[in-house]
Amino acid sequence: MKRNAICFIVAVCILGTASCKKPESEQPGTQQEIQKKPTVEQDNSEIAAYNSETAEDNSETAEDNSEIAEDAGIQRTRIEEQTFEAEMNPLGKITFVSYQPDAAAEPHGDVRFEIEQNGQLLCVLDDMTEQREGAREGEAFEQVQAVSFPDYNGDGYEDIITICTYQPDEGEPYDEVRIYEGSAEGVFVLQRELSWEAGEALAEKSISGVLGFLGAGRAENQAGEPVTGTGDTWQKAYIENIESKRGKQMNEGYALIYLDDDEIPELVEIGTCEAAGCRVVHYHDGAAYEAQLSRLNFTYIEKSGLLCNSDGHMDFLLRYCVFS
Repeated sequence: MKRNAICFIVAVCILGTASCKKPESEQPGTQQEIQKKPTVEQDNSEIAAYNSETAEDNSETAEDNSEIAEDAGIQRTRIEEQTFEAEMNPLGKITFVSYQPDAAAEPHGDVRFEIEQNGQLLCVLDDMTEQREGAREGEAFEQVQAVSFPDYNGDGYEDIITICTYQPDEGEPYDEVRIYEGSAEGVFVLQRELSWEAGEALAEKSISGVLGFLGAGRAENQAGEPVTGTGDTWQKAYIENIESKRGKQMNEGYALIYLDDDEIPELVEIGTCEAAGCRVVHYHDGAAYEAQLSRLNFTYIEKSGLLCNSDGHMDFLLRYCVFS
């Protein structure tokens, strides 16, 4: 009986142990888990390939950003008061944007003018200098004084005139004129020589003064319609006169006034001192003629042909000049 009981207990333990054992499929390291591993390895392979492509894309993006940073060169700030919406033939509605350089990072950096349309950059206008980013050697950009979009040459395409102020490292600040000529292709070409000549000719720079120098809007055709344009007329004669005197005598600048009753202004060269006086140049029959005034002070009645050189000599002797 005792022996039978012991056998019964052993049998129960064996059966109990068998009932507590986990199914083979649930045991660690079984064939079911081994079959899952290739799927995990395949996913890891796909992730690795994706990461590799992402890394390559990021590398290309970094290179692009590096190129952009290199091209940008100078950090610029938009000048809101000198940024305008305009209608320009043949482009249509555009945005003229002025950017000033970061003076701390680039003390000799120059202003940047851009033409944008629908938020996209169309073009960057040329600088007056040939240096990278228009850098100004020995001077610093101060401000944009004026911007205008006239059709100064009457070709049906709007042009751009700007006036900017610069501060030399030594000396007084001065204003610079830029004249960009529009075209049928929607391109604006900087007329450097003409811009320089206008700046040299005008003692005080203004849009109206530049247009006066260019002869814009002063004449009429046979139909009584305004005609603009530079042409080979009084403008060229005045420029040649200025060039002929360059280096021979010093002056404070030039001004355009209207002495006689025609639509062609007279050019006044302002001397550097009383002894130098002023020089009045007028245009007639395709040529420029000069009249030298004593001392600097004179008065005139516009379009009357009368000029009074009141401070010509001692005791304020009045001297009248008649231009016709």
